[in-house]
Amino acid sequence: MLCCLAQRRSRRVHPQGQEDSSSHNGEPSVLIVQQQREQQRQRRQQQRRRTLRQGKVSFLSNPIHHTCASPLGVHVSVVQKLLKEAESKGYHSTADICENVVKPFTDAHKCALVDMVEESFVSKATCFISHAWSCSLEDTVNVMQQVEEEHPNTFFWFDVIVNNQHSIETRQGQPLWGIQSFRTTTVEKIGSFVLVLPAWNDVTPLRRCWCLYEMMCALNAHRKINVQIKLPSHQHRELLRRLRTDFEHIVNNTIGTDITQSSATLNDDKHNIFKAVEETISLNALNVLVDNVMRKWIIKCGEESVKELSSLRQSKRQQQQLDRMASLCSNIANMMSAMNDHNNALIYLKKVLNICDRSGNNNSKKEIRNTNNGDSNSASEGLVVASAHKRIANIYTINGDQESAFKHHNKALQIQLYVLGDGHIDIAPTYDNMGDVSKKRGDFDNALGYYSAALSVKKAAYGETHPSVAASLSDIASAYSHLEDNVKAIEFYDKAINVWTNTCGDNHHSTAASIRGKGDVFFRLGNFRKAKECYTLALNALTSKQQPQKLHIAINEVDNKNKWSEIKGNDISDEQKAVAMELVSILESFAELFLSLGDYNSAMEHLNNALSAAALCFGDTHPRVVKLYTNLGFASNETGEHDRAMEYYGRAFTSMRRFSLQTANTITSSNESHA
Repeated sequence: MLCCLAQRRSRRVHPQGQEDSSSHNGEPSVLIVQQQREQQRQRRQQQRRRTLRQGKVSFLSNPIHHTCASPLGVHVSVVQKLLKEAESKGYHSTADICENVVKPFTDAHKCALVDMVEESFVSKATCFISHAWSCSLEDTVNVMQQVEEEHPNTFFWFDVIVNNQHSIETRQGQPLWGIQSFRTTTVEKIGSFVLVLPAWNDVTPLRRCWCLYEMMCALNAHRKINVQIKLPSHQHRELLRRLRTDFEHIVNNTIGTDITQSSATLNDDKHNIFKAVEETISLNALNVLVDNVMRKWIIKCGEESVKELSSLRQSKRQQQQLDRMASLCSNIANMMSAMNDHNNALIYLKKVLNICDRSGNNNSKKEIRNTNNGDSNSASEGLVVASAHKRIANIYTINGDQESAFKHHNKALQIQLYVLGDGHIDIAPTYDNMGDVSKKRGDFDNALGYYSAALSVKKAAYGETHPSVAASLSDIASAYSHLEDNVKAIEFYDKAINVWTNTCGDNHHSTAASIRGKGDVFFRLGNFRKAKECYTLALNALTSKQQPQKLHIAINEVDNKNKWSEIKGNDISDEQKAVAMELVSILESFAELFLSLGDYNSAMEHLNNALSAAALCFGDTHPRVVKLYTNLGFASNETGEHDRAMEYYGRAFTSMRRFSLQTANTITSSNESHA
């Protein structure tokens, strides 16, 4: 009996039904020790959660050493406690609170405020807060509360509390103080970044060096960082409302970052930050980068505003609300198109048409009342519909769907003719667009008709001598050239050159383009001497102030492996890009001429120069770049450089394959948007 009892005691069973695995010498096993430690950890976490929920923060009288991993972060309740202390003393801005509350409290120990916070409210930071010290701390706390609601138990890296403000006082004059290490040890390690804007119409942080540098650190990190732009709750609601009426003002106020005009409390900081940015991505690249982030934020808020309007009950959908929704969708589409997000822009432009359809203004003759009847609002709404159709057509043109593009341009034209009349100058661009699409469809007769109609409207509005008249003359010449009516083509190119010269000068890129077009006609006629004369004249006109072999338009070269090559390419102006595109065309024409003459070395020289400019203008997967690689391969092969020829053909194949994949993705996205 005693033996059995002893056996039962030696085989104790746990509640889970597993036998005790204690060692024979009475010591607990490794498994039991691990279970006990896990239970202790869970109890500590539960205790911390209860403490955080209660939010009863009190600052310690003596600093402590926190054992959690760096960089340190604090719970929002710590910042709330600091705000309460500051407000009781009449301080509101972060700078005043740091100077008059944080520094005096930590002065005796010369430590960071985080060292005076009990362990329960401190942990490894999970969110980096970027803010302007001149703004109210209350706004920053409001944003932190939003983040805490979205992600409970967030610990914020907040410089006022985490940094030792006393050591910062002594860093004046130190070279690149903390700049390089700051990026790797703080922003990148935390993984989440929030920029606090104080108000919908106040972007002070975008005018501060440190905030811009911190954004660069987040956006240029070696791993993906969750970057958010946030407003205080009441300001966010106001932004959603203002986007419906003041979209352009918000965009103009928010976009246009210029770090060279930003400020910093310490002059050394500004100098050091500029140097760090230049060594990383360049000042201009940072400006473009930040502007793109802000555009995406405006688009996101705009989409939220549209959803908010759409969620209103049917009885409350008054005409004014529908008009505002249509305007907002149109503005969102504009911004998406500017960022080359054409498929999503297409979705929002179709929403414009749907909204106008609900309000009864989506048909040119049945639903838009004639302005002669005194209803200017209907006419205005009709033009909104026409504009949406034109922009939809432009997107279809970019995507290569010329049939759909022509269809929507035609709808826009019918509305404009009905509302404005056939002689209105605003109709001329629509005629031009329809001519361009007809030419791409191979319908050169119709293209000639639309170009001629545009010319008539422009002459009536501007007279015989105007740049837009010259553009139409050049378009007509191009149409005649495709119809192989070479005499007419040369006649209209001469007219265009004359008007371009009188209005824009001998050295304008449009003048050069018409001279090149005339040279192309001579080339097709086999008159290589006159073709070369025209190409030389065009090249001299275009490059009178710059050498074609060294394209210093915006950047010296395009490095396709460089992460920032796209951003640097976006730095150039529209005028500079137009010059570069025309330079590509002239060099291509020269190369074609030399290939026909059998002068392969001269052809290769011009092709290589054209390739540098084409990669900048079109990207390295564009069909024109593929053609340049192919011609370089042909010329290399003809000169006996077979290995180099194979290399060029390989690049052409790679670029063509990448372009095909991009086109397939575009078509897929477009089909999904149709669905």
